[in-house]
Amino acid sequence: MFKLDVNCNKINKTCTLNVYEVKNKINNNILQCEGVIGINGIEKEKDGDLKTPIGIFKIQETAYGIKERPSKCKFNKYIQIKNGMIWRCDPTKPDYNTFKMKKDLPKGWTNKYDEDLFKYGKVYNYFLDIGYNLEKIPYKGSAIFLHCWKNNTTPTHGCIAIAESNMKKILQTIDPKNSYIIIH
Repeated sequence: MFKLDVNCNKINKTCTLNVYEVKNKINNNILQCEGVIGINGIEKEKDGDLKTPIGIFKIQETAYGIKERPSKCKFNKYIQIKNGMIWRCDPTKPDYNTFKMKKDLPKGWTNKYDEDLFKYGKVYNYFLDIGYNLEKIPYKGSAIFLHCWKNNTTPTHGCIAIAESNMKKILQTIDPKNSYIIIH
């Protein structure tokens, strides 16, 4: 099992992320890095509050990225992001908080709420869905990822962001079937 422990500093919108491999109830630290969190700190309450959620979440088994799948990536399912791929963020739709292709959406679809993943550029070179709001509760929040940062001083819209080199190392290290993220 792998545990990603995110210790947030809500004042300066930064965090320390420790990646542990847990064997025989012992935490073996395999990576420590700095990161950034939501502009408005932690304790997400609703869509658009720009806060990072706190809690324990199961990292989902699909990895994503604009860049090609990294060598030695542990994730069997890797979706390379191209133009036309979005994350549904419209809380009035049944497919809220899911990955979609624009071409598969109903006629009359609008991008008012949805996140056009390719347009975000380098921050989505590699990313993981941390498993926040899998129940798709409307207005609770969507598109909460662990992804690459712009830099070490620019907060996110609610995600956790780290250096691209560390994000790549995580994809090459953790077990996608048995990894959790703890945000506090």
